Amino acid sequence: MTPNPRTICIDVDNTLGDYTGALRRYVQDRWGDKYTCPDPTDYDFSWTPGWPFTGRPDRFRKVHSKAVDNGLYELELAYPHADEALRLIHDAGWRIIIATARKDDGGALPVWLADNHIPYDGIHYGDKLDVRASVLVDDRPDTIRAGVAAGLHVFKPAHEYCQWGGGIVFRDWMDVPCLLEVL
Repeated sequence: MTPNPRTICIDVDNTLGDYTGALRRYVQDRWGDKYTCPDPTDYDFSWTPGWPFTGRPDRFRKVHSKAVDNGLYELELAYPHADEALRLIHDAGWRIIIATARKDDGGALPVWLADNHIPYDGIHYGDKLDVRASVLVDDRPDTIRAGVAAGLHVFKPAHEYCQWGGGIVFRDWMDVPCLLEVL
């Protein structure tokens, strides 16, 4: 499958929107200050000390599911400058596909994108490598490595857990239009 040279595939949770912050607020609303809820050091949150599910992936899934039932995705905030950066990218002629592995969002994503003024041309649920894009923006280490191996230009946020496996790190969404200009 030949990638479209002007298509960018963008992940949502902890890439476009602050999933960690939303989950932290949920945990602290439920348990108060009992847990510090630091930024994750591994993509699998259960490996990070200070969360109610530390060391227990099964408990993470339960807490995540309960948080989703209580509006987790709707409470996720877009990262600063994401809307402005994506408008610049879109205005420069790029096709933007928002992609997520979420199977549990109940149709919340289009509403979230509209509420956060995020321009996009399509939404893809499932494997991001199925999107015929030339650029992938993601935070999942396995997806980053697979994108690099497939020959995609991969950009990743500066989260501690996704610093390996190739790709280019960005610290602010306004870095992404600049990175695209040099491709």
